[in-house]
Amino acid sequence: LSSAATGRSVPWTSTVALGERMVREWGDRPDTTVRWMAHWVAELMERPESAETPEAREEAQRACAEAIQTLWARRQHWPYGAPLQRVVEALNALAGPPERFEKERPEPEAGWAGAMSRIDRLGSEEWQIVRQAAIAEIDLSEEQTILDTSPEDLEDNERELFEALIKLQARQKEAYFKLGSARAEGFGELSSEEKQQRVQDALAAVEQKRAEVLTHASATSPMAASRAEPPGPADD
Repeated sequence: LSSAATGRSVPWTSTVALGERMVREWGDRPDTTVRWMAHWVAELMERPESAETPEAREEAQRACAEAIQTLWARRQHWPYGAPLQRVVEALNALAGPPERFEKERPEPEAGWAGAMSRIDRLGSEEWQIVRQAAIAEIDLSEEQTILDTSPEDLEDNERELFEALIKLQARQKEAYFKLGSARAEGFGELSSEEKQQRVQDALAAVEQKRAEVLTHASATSPMAASRAEPPGPADD
């Protein structure tokens, strides 16, 4: 089948897979026009099945393929049309390089000033844990199928984004994977419930460290020392 929108030949099975995805993603959207387009695509995909002659079936497939490829090529202009449009900025942040945080010093510095770098480091560690949890919860099975069967249906930035996220999920299965500063080998192989528990445990550990840092800062602050000094002798 040849698509007039793209000027290339597209297998019918790939076109059907793309159309089914559009129906799934657009069919329950609040925008009436987008829902109507989803129903129209579904109807176009049914027409070849009811064609009475091979010629009619081929013509129905051609019309369906052309419509699907045209809509897909222009999806950026439709409400909710682009894949994962509502979270694309977050996904780009997830796929980007992780923030680095300094190693914890063996001996905490005294006072509130000494706590500043540790609190900042713990905030970065907390962000890393949440980032890895967000990567783990994304279902990229459909994106992987498109990358395997018809990567040409994706824009370059979409393909690069999906490939980056898939690689990040694969890293979560490695033996040296870390959740924050703690080893979490095989995290990506765990069940959803187990992943959720590991994430909660890691965040609780960070919160415990934060409480210890603040307690130490309060106890070692010069302000605390001045409060503990006995009052001087009263003037005569």
